[in-house]
Amino acid sequence: MAYIHRILGRVTVKIVLIIVLCMLPLNLLSIFTTRKAQDVMFKQTAISVAGMMNQSISLLDSKMIDADAFLFQLLVSDADGIAFSNQKNDLRYLNARHFLSRKLNNNLIYQNSPDVYFFYAPQVEDLILCKKNSLKMARNRFYELLGDSSLLEAYKDWGLLTVDGELFLVRCNKMSGIYFGSFISLENSINEMQENIRYPTCNIRVESEEMPSPSSLFLTTAAQSSVADIYFYADINRKEIISDLPILERNQILLAFLSLLLIPFLFLGLNHILLRPLHKINYALNRLKSGDKDYRIGNHHQYAEEFLNINKNFNEMADRIEQLKLQKYEYELEWQRVEIRNLQLQIRPHFLLNTFNLIYSLLQFNEKKEAEQVILYLSDYFRYLFRGEEELEPFQRELDLVKKYICVAQIRYPAMLEVSYQIEPAMETVLIPPLLIHNFVENIIRHTLVPGEVRKIQLKAYMDGENAVFVVEDNGPGMPEEIAASINKTDFSKNTDHIGIQNSYQRLFYLYGGEAKMHIGRSDPKGCRITITLNKGGKHAVQAQERKTVR
Repeated sequence: MAYIHRILGRVTVKIVLIIVLCMLPLNLLSIFTTRKAQDVMFKQTAISVAGMMNQSISLLDSKMIDADAFLFQLLVSDADGIAFSNQKNDLRYLNARHFLSRKLNNNLIYQNSPDVYFFYAPQVEDLILCKKNSLKMARNRFYELLGDSSLLEAYKDWGLLTVDGELFLVRCNKMSGIYFGSFISLENSINEMQENIRYPTCNIRVESEEMPSPSSLFLTTAAQSSVADIYFYADINRKEIISDLPILERNQILLAFLSLLLIPFLFLGLNHILLRPLHKINYALNRLKSGDKDYRIGNHHQYAEEFLNINKNFNEMADRIEQLKLQKYEYELEWQRVEIRNLQLQIRPHFLLNTFNLIYSLLQFNEKKEAEQVILYLSDYFRYLFRGEEELEPFQRELDLVKKYICVAQIRYPAMLEVSYQIEPAMETVLIPPLLIHNFVENIIRHTLVPGEVRKIQLKAYMDGENAVFVVEDNGPGMPEEIAASINKTDFSKNTDHIGIQNSYQRLFYLYGGEAKMHIGRSDPKGCRITITLNKGGKHAVQAQERKTVR
């Protein structure tokens, strides 16, 4: 039954593994393909965004290059620029200043130019400032900025400057004592990038150094200017990118995880359909094993028809097994009784011959009293042997017969026997097979008596826990240890040379099973000791007691 229980446990584990192994690869494949599709979409988006950003940055780079070239050309080759660079506050300087201002304004209007041009003559403290009208910042604010000499010295190359929350690219050059340069507002470039990138939550950042993505939740695309050391970053929420996917592909990962959550429900369904009926059958088998032979599986369970047929067949099988067990038990019981009777009837001829010869000899010598005693013993012997065909007898009756046998033996062998008894009162009611102890005492007298020697025999019977222990011990020549060890290891369920011992062992085995033990050893200092141990509280002993009570 434990084996079946382990099988059911393994079936449960295997079903769970099959469900997991069937669903897990598919879900992992689905998750993998979805992630791959998303990664491809992220890469395509990054490439597309980078292309649009580079277009805007290219326009911005050309604006910076054109502005630098235009301003240098004015100071190097333009007459008005050269006159202005002389910084002489005369009529020619004023005319040059006027025409230079017009050229700057014309360039702002008609060319792809920055938002602000400026020329600053520090010797005469004169500033020419031209700005586009579309620029929100007031002219006075630029005058304040350019009045700071540190600003003029700091931006020799194009760099970022934030003024009143607005981001500018600024460059300030110096030639022939004149400061000149440009302001380019990045607001238009940023707005243009955001318009081209179709994700509403896209955030455009401009940094003077490389900056990582603010979070793994964002896809960050970078583009760098080839003229200035500035970087444009577009941060787009990945969820917004994924939202362009079809709804099934977008939620494929979620669906995969949800399908994994269905595994317990699938197991519950299989448990109801398959495992519970199997456990019911296993429970029924365990009930039968535990001795509940009347247990049957009910037919009120809503199982599949196949299991209902199995349950029906199980009940019919249990009924049949019970009938066969009863028949087998009755057959074995009757067979054991026959065996025991056969063992009891194995009376050695020499025993009868010796007894009759003893009676004859006593009568010849006119010892009628002793002859009567032997005849009475022989009568008790046969009465005890055949009394009611009993399988077991109380030890007290066995002991009485042994004592009578000793008396007969002392008549036959006077002054050659000494017998002592150490019997606990509780042992008198212990049930044993008839003639069990008698036969061992008889063997001692038959095989060990030697003229001129006194043979001492000890009979002991005591309780050791639930075990009833019987000891038959003598001071004879004993038995070699190797022979005793060989006998103790002998399988007496098979035919052996030790017929008397085999007879006793088989009777004990039929009546007590493995709960009876017999051991042959040496006595101290010599002789032989036979120890028989019966488990008085064992199952076989209880059954034997019940059989005797019934009979």
